[in-house]
Amino acid sequence: MAKENVLIIYFDIESEGYQALSEISRNTFSKDKSTLIEQASLIKRESGNIIEKDVFYHEESKNEGLVIGTIAGSLLGILGGPLGVLLGMGVGATIGSLASLDDTEEYEGLIQSVSTRLQDNDVAILAVVQEEDGAFLDNYFAKFETTIVRYDAHVIEEEIEYAEDLQKELARQVRVQMRRERSEERKRKVEEKRLE
Repeated sequence: MAKENVLIIYFDIESEGYQALSEISRNTFSKDKSTLIEQASLIKRESGNIIEKDVFYHEESKNEGLVIGTIAGSLLGILGGPLGVLLGMGVGATIGSLASLDDTEEYEGLIQSVSTRLQDNDVAILAVVQEEDGAFLDNYFAKFETTIVRYDAHVIEEEIEYAEDLQKELARQVRVQMRRERSEERKRKVEEKRLE
């Protein structure tokens, strides 16, 4: 039975990321019926921001009402938003070697992993897939210089919900702090005028 997974495929060579997405969109990579790439987005970090460069939707999965649209869209919103920026800030000095990341990033969660691993001008494919096992796609992507990390799609849904709640709380705290600072600034100006 096919399982729905979210894959992050990190490319060492940028052009290979574009080539892989092109092959996926032409559906030349597979005649295998046990694997379906429902959606794939090529993402890139540019000037500190993670942006979507190109996207592919499989025709059969567009109207199935699965988690695909919400997962990909929500993840890109979080990764490109303030939380993704905060998680990625100062990463170069703190993450150590990428080799040590391979062992831990699946347990950190997808958002933390992508925010940490993707450096400026790095590309990756964020894919939502149905697969009976991971061997087929692992073998397919082996022709590229990649690292593949797999997550259960339903676990990622929970991670997205948590991250969205966290972003809302961060935004609320920022508004409260800005209001407090504006109030203090007004009081300071009133006091200055009084002293004048």
